[in-house]
Amino acid sequence: NKCVDVCPNRANVAVHVNEGSMQILHLDALCNECGNCTTFCPYEGKPYEDKLTLFTLQEDLENSSNNGFIVTGSGEYRCVKVRMNGDRYEFQIDTDRNLKGVDIGARKDKLSDEIHRVLSTVETVMKEYDYLICP
Repeated sequence: NKCVDVCPNRANVAVHVNEGSMQILHLDALCNECGNCTTFCPYEGKPYEDKLTLFTLQEDLENSSNNGFIVTGSGEYRCVKVRMNGDRYEFQIDTDRNLKGVDIGARKDKLSDEIHRVLSTVETVMKEYDYLICP
């Protein structure tokens, strides 16, 4: 979690997801791409590019190559838009902040294991870290 500690803008956040594992979530709106996280990353990564990114604006999602998501809409019309490896997904959000029509634990549908992990992180952010999501 060195990238969380060294970011002067607090653009990287450690998110505790299912089964006690932790993921780093990159907050696009707070990042100025200073490279501090890259300099101190013990894994030779670039967290500001490599980590799942939470976008605040649709145009930022469109103009970035990062894998990430944005929560849009309000009330019963909220949805989450996800981009992973160039593929795009869109899911409705129910009133309990679950993704409608998605059984994240199911392996029988066509979604890859990677997108299942991402969706699990998205649901965790919506339920336990909702203060990170701008209205």
